[in-house]
Amino acid sequence: MILHYQTHPVKSGKSWLYATSVLLILGGGIALANPSVAYAATNTNAFVRKEAPKKVENDAVAHQRVATFSTAVNSVGDNIATGSITGTLEYGDWSGSDLTTDLENGDAYLSINDESGNELQDIELMGTVSGTTFSGTYSESATSASDYNYGIVTGKQSADGFWTFNFIQSFAVKAVATGSITESLSDPSYTFNGQVSDGKNFDSVWFIDADGYGVNLDGAVSGDTFTGTYEWNTYDENTGSNVNYIGTVTGTLSNGTWTFNFGQKKSMLPATFSGVISGSTSTGWTVDYSNNDNSFTDGTSFSSADVYNEFGNDGDYWLNGTTTGTTFSGMYSTYDSDGNGIVAGDVTGTLSSGKWAFKFTKTSYSATGLITGTLSNPYFWDGNGNATSSTAASEMEFVDSSGDTIDLEGSTVNNKFTGTYTNESTGVTNNVTGTYSSGKWTFNFGNYTAPTILYNAQVQKIGWQKSQNDQTQWFKDGQEAGTNGKSLRMETLKIALKLPKGLTGGVEYDIHVQKIGWQNAASPTKATKTPQSIVPETQWFTNGAAAGTVGKGLRMEAFTVKLTGQIAKYYDVVYDSHVQNIGWQYSNHALTWKSSSPETVAPQADWFKNGQEVGTNGKSLRMEALEIKLVPKSATAQSQVAALEAAAQ
Repeated sequence: MILHYQTHPVKSGKSWLYATSVLLILGGGIALANPSVAYAATNTNAFVRKEAPKKVENDAVAHQRVATFSTAVNSVGDNIATGSITGTLEYGDWSGSDLTTDLENGDAYLSINDESGNELQDIELMGTVSGTTFSGTYSESATSASDYNYGIVTGKQSADGFWTFNFIQSFAVKAVATGSITESLSDPSYTFNGQVSDGKNFDSVWFIDADGYGVNLDGAVSGDTFTGTYEWNTYDENTGSNVNYIGTVTGTLSNGTWTFNFGQKKSMLPATFSGVISGSTSTGWTVDYSNNDNSFTDGTSFSSADVYNEFGNDGDYWLNGTTTGTTFSGMYSTYDSDGNGIVAGDVTGTLSSGKWAFKFTKTSYSATGLITGTLSNPYFWDGNGNATSSTAASEMEFVDSSGDTIDLEGSTVNNKFTGTYTNESTGVTNNVTGTYSSGKWTFNFGNYTAPTILYNAQVQKIGWQKSQNDQTQWFKDGQEAGTNGKSLRMETLKIALKLPKGLTGGVEYDIHVQKIGWQNAASPTKATKTPQSIVPETQWFTNGAAAGTVGKGLRMEAFTVKLTGQIAKYYDVVYDSHVQNIGWQYSNHALTWKSSSPETVAPQADWFKNGQEVGTNGKSLRMEALEIKLVPKSATAQSQVAALEAAAQ
């Protein structure tokens, strides 16, 4: 027998659940048992609300683990069984993991063979590792196919890496079926709160029916009675395809045997899929509908679902969201192509004529500000802790490019998220905003306030265009100061900066004036449009001082401006001028300058910037208008400034 066992996260309220599917290959035939068992995970690697998803190893079928048993973990030695099970234990290797790693992850499979190498039974262990010791529970397939042995197990690891386990058997429990299911049930696997159960008390159990298909029960035990719901994956000879049935079930325990009475079965609703995946339940796909309390439903209304292709390598897609009338809105998640992480997107569904039509939309997530790069392993919740689509979320969770888990809380309105975030690794908490457009979320993490360059101009026949003393009214960040097409000279200029907390520095500038020349002796040589090394002098105009003349009727002909101090490390100042008989001196000014934002355009080699002379010198041409803006020096400049601001709060 080869055992295929898969585990994936399902959201239930504020807790993550494991959902488990099993594929058994018996003899020469294949029996599919994919009951989508859901049980609360309480072991050390549980999918809890604020924890990154558990890594699932890759193999031919995404996140489906195939046990290949080997007689040793290392090059020498054996894993030994004592107590109610004796002999040498073979370890089920999950695609490269070792036994200790699987034990630390909360589950492991072992096998015991006879002297000829024939497999006698499988043993499943669940529990926790502390140093070199293990404690937990186990289930063991007994010699009778309808019996399972359960009990307590402890383990001790030797210096060479091998384990000795001591098994203490509780008892073997059987199960019989009555009602809508009358076939024999074998290989029961009882669990309670994510741990192997002895069958007396459990909240989930799955069986294999006489044809090798899975029957899954979820509910609760009270005394010697069980009440819950069931899902039955079986084959419909009339349609020639697999079909899922659901219903209610009760059970009674007597003399070590459970007798389950299965209520009237109802078929789960069929579905079609488009977008990221395509197909339908009539072309090999299966969809299992359930609610947050793990009860199964026919799909008329549901909060979670498992979509998988039984005979393909398409992987599983887990839906979580909300059904409102005949529409479903939520998110889907699946493991990436390498099985190394969760990817997720948005999914919507419409119910019509007894069939769901689901559309899967691939969504990407990027970060700017204090956090940069691509965000992965996304999850989304509404205000009540229910999974929802990204465009309706009030809580989000990601893993950033450094591997840190980032939690967001706030609200999403009209595809815009506003709130706070917490980096769980560093404890940093700050503001965050996000915008969704065309399948992409872009988040800005931190109190990033862009520095602003402000300027004001005195113009012939107009005077000062803005209030002289109220800098909040001045032109800023690439706006045009002066006039265009009116043949009016600029006479005076003021330039200032508005900086976020934590960022220091200033601005210096000078003007070439009719009949005067440069007003500062350290001004640049004639325009070369190449960077120059200019030593700041005390005579330069700084931080809002008036450069030029007032009331003398003298034209501005050229100017230069540069940043000083800390801001010059992160930003360039770029500028252009509109000159008599020339127009804008930067030939593509109107096409690329005005239409581009400072945050996204890198300075071009032919822009005037950082102290270069703009305008004319010695041609007696008036300067009529100008524009000035700040541009980050690098892709990380904003993040660095945001960090300075956050530290200064």
